[in-house]
Amino acid sequence: MKKRIISFLCIACAIVGFAQEPDSLSLKDRIFYHYDRSEFAEVVQCCEEALAVYKDTDDLFEMAGCYNILGITYQRMGRFKEAIESYQLCAETMERLKTSEYALHQESAAAFYDKNIRYTRNNMAEIHFAMNELDQAEKLYRNCIEMLGEPHDTIDYQDLALYLQNLSGVGLKQAESLEGAEKEERLKSSVSMAEQALALSQQYGDLPFRHIYKMVALSQAYFAVGRRQEARALADEALSMAEAGKDAYLLSEIHAAYGGFEADEGHYKTAENHYRQAAILATENHFNDLRRTSLDGAYAAARHFDKALALDYFEQSVALKDSIFNEQQQQLIREYQMKYDLAEKGHQLDLQEKMNQQNKLIINFLVIIAVLLLVLLVVYFRLGIILKRRNKALARINEAKEHLFSVVSHDFKTSVVSQSMMLEAMNKYLDAMTQEQVKDKLLTLKTSADTLKNKMFNLFEWIKVELGSSENIKEPFNLRKMVDECIAVNAFELEQKELKISADIPEMTVYDNPNMVRLVLHNLLNNAIKFSWPRGEIKVGAKKEGNRIWISVEDHGTGISPDRKNTLLKSMVTPAQGTKSESGTGIGLMLCHALLEQNGGEITIESKESLGTTVQFSVKFS
Repeated sequence: MKKRIISFLCIACAIVGFAQEPDSLSLKDRIFYHYDRSEFAEVVQCCEEALAVYKDTDDLFEMAGCYNILGITYQRMGRFKEAIESYQLCAETMERLKTSEYALHQESAAAFYDKNIRYTRNNMAEIHFAMNELDQAEKLYRNCIEMLGEPHDTIDYQDLALYLQNLSGVGLKQAESLEGAEKEERLKSSVSMAEQALALSQQYGDLPFRHIYKMVALSQAYFAVGRRQEARALADEALSMAEAGKDAYLLSEIHAAYGGFEADEGHYKTAENHYRQAAILATENHFNDLRRTSLDGAYAAARHFDKALALDYFEQSVALKDSIFNEQQQQLIREYQMKYDLAEKGHQLDLQEKMNQQNKLIINFLVIIAVLLLVLLVVYFRLGIILKRRNKALARINEAKEHLFSVVSHDFKTSVVSQSMMLEAMNKYLDAMTQEQVKDKLLTLKTSADTLKNKMFNLFEWIKVELGSSENIKEPFNLRKMVDECIAVNAFELEQKELKISADIPEMTVYDNPNMVRLVLHNLLNNAIKFSWPRGEIKVGAKKEGNRIWISVEDHGTGISPDRKNTLLKSMVTPAQGTKSESGTGIGLMLCHALLEQNGGEITIESKESLGTTVQFSVKFS
């Protein structure tokens, strides 16, 4: 997919260089010798030496070729700023060649240079795409199509296929930030362009590695619009072809694409494996930018199942970025050394040049100081945010502790003391009590014990949520059966208040955390019973919306004031007494909200004072 500006003479020299040692080759041959071995730092050094010679001889043709291979090398190293500068110099040099006396006397010279300028702009667009500057990349790709005009031969159709493939990739990236119909239209356009690119590649006999790139591009487009089976089939075929051709760069890119597929579907271990293979191939062949993106993908996938492994990938990515920076600094030092050596051979720097160099060093020093100050400011700002968050967390913990002590010391103590006194009285006067009196006292004890049990259960679950130890295991279960079980558990309380309860729940299987759903239902039914007037009615219902089920619990009791409703889900509140003086902990609805939020669900409250309350929460539909 890369560059065509390199002259036939350069290609021939590179082929000859395969069988020779680098020290015995000419400067131009050494460039290709190192490039073919992915020794990019040596390529940069040789190109700089060659450019110094070509500038002295004003050899524009060789300068253009040298700038082009330098741009390719910087691009593969992930040094995008230098790559764009090199391609820009390449295009400017070819513009000069177009107007040279030699080109004016050659019939096809202008067309030749226009074509290579087009290739250079395509390369610049690739870099803007890698830097996520999508609008600039799209503008350059469309400009390449305009420069191409109506295709006339096989090469033109192959070029058109390349530009369509690149525009498809830009469209997929742009669609990530869009919504609704605009997103669907952009994805549809990307699929269409990728299909055209692959069709042209097949029809006009594109080179195998370019054909594979177009298969990967179409696979990614299919995956983005949900045609995942076709996407995987294309990716599998592309992988087989790349393995047969032993193209390391292609293999690395395809494994990275597989990683994206698997991560999008939630198969994080498989995604990490593909990203790891991509990173290994990129590391072996010095594809720094591809290695960096693969490490970042592996880090994102590993975070879901192995924090230590994720940290290892993160550290590798940071180390790679640091090494690229150090390599740039070494390259800068080599450039200064080369300038010094050339000066020693025939050019003496005058006093003004020395002053300019000193000024440049001073500016660099000031820039470094400014950057360091900026980094310190960012660190200071980040530390402030962390400290603020920590203080908020401590305040919440203190609030939780005080509330816990209050509940334990007041509600629990009162319930336990009351039960103890009643048992003591029964033990003392049991012989004098009738059977009805005994049954009445035992009923009172059961009610008190059940209330205490519910309080303790909510408190323990709330503590688990606060400590982050609440389990989040999702599995399919029968919703109607669970609702019936929860109603049965509360049958005694319903009977005591003579409440009528109806459950309009169709037979359905949902996929969520059953323990969480059971706890939320139990709390909502308890609240509905507690705040319903005697001989009232409670309704439990369920309705499907998209891929979620909304479960509702409706009562016609005391209702909730607007001020209290706004705080019930967000914080602990002073427990309100029920219609028969029933007590609570004040954390029931807050616990329900925390558990649902942890499991990806939602909860809403609709209430009017003295008229009743309806609470709804959502679970995942199987």
